[in-house]
Amino acid sequence: MRIRTRGGALAVVQERTAWGDTALYPWQCLGCGHGRDPRYGDGEPRRDAAVEKATRHARRCWAHPAPAIEPLTTGAGPVDLQGESA
Repeated sequence: MRIRTRGGALAVVQERTAWGDTALYPWQCLGCGHGRDPRYGDGEPRRDAAVEKATRHARRCWAHPAPAIEPLTTGAGPVDLQGESA
């Protein structure tokens, strides 16, 4: 589930399975980074609780969406990750 913040970023609620069949519902704001970290098994035990916390955060958060990242270019064209012209 995605919830738009006041600034236009997204707060995302996910479902993760942890420790057997137990489902956890971490949420994170993609604008400011606030929320639970799914990498460490953080999350709410109930989806409705996670949605409510993410919604409460989104109503107060003025973070803007992250800018789209464009590929690096030089006068010669695109640059690969090693810094050599493609």
